[in-house]
Amino acid sequence: MIGRAVLRRWPAFARFLLRHQVADRSVWQTDELAEFSAAAQATAHAGQAMFWQYVVREIPALLRGTWSGQRLTVPTVLLGGERDNAFPPSMLAGGESHADDLTVRIVPGIGQFLPRESPDVVAGAMKELFVAGR
Repeated sequence: MIGRAVLRRWPAFARFLLRHQVADRSVWQTDELAEFSAAAQATAHAGQAMFWQYVVREIPALLRGTWSGQRLTVPTVLLGGERDNAFPPSMLAGGESHADDLTVRIVPGIGQFLPRESPDVVAGAMKELFVAGR
């Protein structure tokens, strides 16, 4: 409710978040920030509903251990930005013991929006994973 109200009434907040989740704020153009902000305003209710589904379903399932003992069995590459303040590199460590083929790579000097900040690294990881036939 609060999040939805903030996104609907203060579009500058969405722009603020986008600018502060990247290592280099110049990756965003003014018109792109405005477009993202408008989309956040228009979809604020949907975003809140999705978040609450996570809170009421997924968090309790994690606490109950619903997925303990299960393994990630498909080849997976997880890219993280060294300067991501929402999902810092320390949060990405340790998953290898739960997967058959998981590669975690931390991209130096990058924030949360890897495709925007370092598209060549993301494309290279995708090519390696999908084209190389891992």
